[in-house]
Amino acid sequence: MNSAMDPEIEFAWIAKSNPVVQAPDTNGMIKALHNTDFVVVVDMFMTDTAKEADLILPATSIFEESDFIYSSMYSPYLCYAEKCVNAPENMIGEYELFSILAQKMNLESYPAVSRDDFFKRALEPLIERFDLNYEDLKKNPYAIPNQNVPWSDKNFMTPLVANLSLFPMWLQIWGG
Repeated sequence: MNSAMDPEIEFAWIAKSNPVVQAPDTNGMIKALHNTDFVVVVDMFMTDTAKEADLILPATSIFEESDFIYSSMYSPYLCYAEKCVNAPENMIGEYELFSILAQKMNLESYPAVSRDDFFKRALEPLIERFDLNYEDLKKNPYAIPNQNVPWSDKNFMTPLVANLSLFPMWLQIWGG
């Protein structure tokens, strides 16, 4: 974020993410957020990133709204998560929040469609490329082809340290 100069970042919207501790340079990320005119964080928790925000909005959990979940972090699967509990009163999900903001900002190009139609549009390239069926995706997880699972070869690039052993520390802690 600090290297974005043309144009400079004036506004950041961070949803359900904690880049202050997830990005490689914590201090650099904090500096970048401080150099941003206005930072909004939408999250369920008071994260390190939320502490740096100008505005914090509550977020629904994965259990409180239906969504497709894909995390390239260690899993090649696209999964549908169906809503299983209601969100607390006066709490709205991201889809509704973005829809309301688009209306308030008169963004005529923002798609005023149902959540299900939004999902279908968003997943269209994947559905076409891999000849999938939307309703099947809602019922079964789908493994995205050619998505490597990190460290599947169990080859970690961690340098070996001859005098480092967690086992004796574990024994001391647990009285073994």
